[in-house]
Amino acid sequence: MVRGGHLGTEEFPHYHTQHTQRKEIMSNPFELRFKLLEMAQSYLQEQQQRNQDFVFNVWDLAKEQGNASMKLWKELQPESYTIDDIKKKASELYEFVEKK
Repeated sequence: MVRGGHLGTEEFPHYHTQHTQRKEIMSNPFELRFKLLEMAQSYLQEQQQRNQDFVFNVWDLAKEQGNASMKLWKELQPESYTIDDIKKKASELYEFVEKK
């Protein structure tokens, strides 16, 4: 039974599809830029979530020790990322793409 559709790909039925999809994604510079922006935003969102988790851990500890206050809560809040932060991270990611 030939599943791959191409001679030599019978054992890997999804190989041709995956290869073609990757080629299409990287064939258009605008799509590459969009993907880099998505990756940068995702990275910053994950970093923001880790920071927020840290804040809650510190806040819980401060409550246990009786040191919780609105001043501390405000000081612990991480800064939100900006559009410029996303562009900067996307540029960092693009540097990897440019290297040969």
